[in-house]
Amino acid sequence: MRYFTQPLLLICCLLLMPAQYLAQQDTVTTKGDATENKGWEVALTGTSLASIASTAPDAFIPSASVGFGASFRNRESNSSFSLTYTISGTRDTITSVNTAEFGTAVLVPGIRKNSILISVRDPERFGGNHGWGAFLNYTNMDWTTNLVTLPSDTSSDGDTTLITRNVAPLTLELYYSWRIANIGNNGPDDTPAKLTWDLGLAFKYLAGERLSAKEADVFLGSHQELFPALHTGFSLHYGDMSAFGYFNYIFPCGDQPDVQGLTGLRFIGGIKLSANIAKIVTEKDPKETEGD
Repeated sequence: MRYFTQPLLLICCLLLMPAQYLAQQDTVTTKGDATENKGWEVALTGTSLASIASTAPDAFIPSASVGFGASFRNRESNSSFSLTYTISGTRDTITSVNTAEFGTAVLVPGIRKNSILISVRDPERFGGNHGWGAFLNYTNMDWTTNLVTLPSDTSSDGDTTLITRNVAPLTLELYYSWRIANIGNNGPDDTPAKLTWDLGLAFKYLAGERLSAKEADVFLGSHQELFPALHTGFSLHYGDMSAFGYFNYIFPCGDQPDVQGLTGLRFIGGIKLSANIAKIVTEKDPKETEGD
């Protein structure tokens, strides 16, 4: 299926179903600190994203998109889950004869139309400021380029055909996270700024319509579909804003050549702004707190 609007709306509705349960729980307010940071925060959000990605040491490609999503945050452990679906972007279709354009589309697929972005963070899972996180991105898009067909008669130049293929780059990131700075109070009325360092693995896979060997050559210059990578960088979260800067070293596999705009050392930076459309905050019942 090329477009995911209806399934994604269904997914968002399913993700918001816990909010109905949470809303039915008794919401309490106490004067002490025993319960003020307990419970859950559930929100339906509108989101805008912008990013830059390096295609060469001195060349960058900007992208931007807008979308909506749902987020869940445990106020006690600070663990969170968010889902975003983009509905508009600046680079929805890639039309080029430059393989670096298509390589960058695999490097940063999510800042486009019809992208699914899922983020999970558990920043205190290993104690203190040490935790883990994961990120999944699936994007459906069209690639268009020129395909030259060589004739059997070598005296002519051959035919050039404009081809379009529907592809779906997939990114999976798994990483260890260390919160190295937490500026501000932890009270309910003051959201601290959090600076986090991440280190882990990333995997990029070219899903969707399978490319023939000749098509893979003209789009990417490589037949490789799965690209493993080392992933490290920093993210800054403050209120409804987050900014990030990451380096990925992406490996070609076997005897496959490098892909312009994708393999090697690549930088990805960006900013994300969110606004709550609807929000539910619940707190633990005092009796439950006493039993902890």
